[in-house]
Amino acid sequence: MYKITKGGKTFVGDNVDYWDANSRMWFENAQGDEMGAVYFGFDNLYPQGAMNEAGLVYGSLNVTPREVPANKHLLSFDGRMVMRDIMKTCKTVGEVYSKLILYNRTPIGDGMLYFVDQSGDYLIVEVDTMIRGNDSHYVISNFCPSQTPDFSTVEIPFFQSARKMMKDQVDTSLNYLTALSDTLHQSWSNNVGGTQYTLIFNLSEGSFQLFYYHDFKNPIKFNLKAELSRGNRTVSIPDVFPNNALGHAQLAQYTKAHDFIKQVKDTDLAKDSIQLATYIQSEGIGPMINFFQKELYFQGYDFLKADKKESAINLFKLNVKYCPKSWNSYNSLGDIYFDEKDYLKALSYFTRSVELNPEFNENGKSKIKKIEKRIK
Repeated sequence: MYKITKGGKTFVGDNVDYWDANSRMWFENAQGDEMGAVYFGFDNLYPQGAMNEAGLVYGSLNVTPREVPANKHLLSFDGRMVMRDIMKTCKTVGEVYSKLILYNRTPIGDGMLYFVDQSGDYLIVEVDTMIRGNDSHYVISNFCPSQTPDFSTVEIPFFQSARKMMKDQVDTSLNYLTALSDTLHQSWSNNVGGTQYTLIFNLSEGSFQLFYYHDFKNPIKFNLKAELSRGNRTVSIPDVFPNNALGHAQLAQYTKAHDFIKQVKDTDLAKDSIQLATYIQSEGIGPMINFFQKELYFQGYDFLKADKKESAINLFKLNVKYCPKSWNSYNSLGDIYFDEKDYLKALSYFTRSVELNPEFNENGKSKIKKIEKRIK
């Protein structure tokens, strides 16, 4: 994210990086004294970002999580509800600060929020810290500024490239802002994930430029008030850009992978490991499987509960093949083979699990000790 205030105007740029290809924007009109807003996110309609009629912009970034004790005396934080309340009622980052100070923000976890208002003031919201600023230009990425006194030490190449670009020149022309957003955008391997969409907000004008999936040559401009006058509605961002072949190819791959997860849940597909492998290869969804590791893991446990051990084993093995850092899948395979008294096989899975997650893996550590005693 970056913000630039110059000549009495404030601009904010935001790249939204994710693996879900079903990006959405939705417009919600004001009720009573509230303000209307446009929200951005994905098919679960969780607001990853937004802009309201007062020119207040909100966005979010993933950061390394920190263990912070919850303050039980503060209000419970429901991100979906809190963000919508802020967008409906707040005009400035000062007003946002006054609201968020009342909440226990530990549910933010590995997230970090930012807000910028029309004046150019900004607010960075970490799990336990809030930082206000009014620098004329500012750029932030996937790290906590409260834990990073020297931004030059941040090992994120595209972030450092953007810092250099802003140090050399600061401009508010669309060409400059587009180039800056392009510098910060990410392309992941195999045409899977990365920057799904890019936004450049003109807070003073109440408008935004929308770019889709790595294409920085064909933005579409939206005026918030004009769009709100068309009523409440949800818009598929890929549908707004029918000629972006790369984006739609990625969307097709995501859809096939999503259908695969449904097939695994609703049929006996997982019972046969060869059938599983054939399905994945024929649909060309191997690169996308990595992003569904949580769904596969929990489905594997559902199979165990339903006494479908072979299906569970096949899913856990599928997870460790396509998601080699899935320590909990190694752990689950270890548990299965431990119960079957196949200790050597169990030991290999537990060992790998502990290698991947030595800090929070008491089950793996204790089982290794038990196996070593039994082998001796």
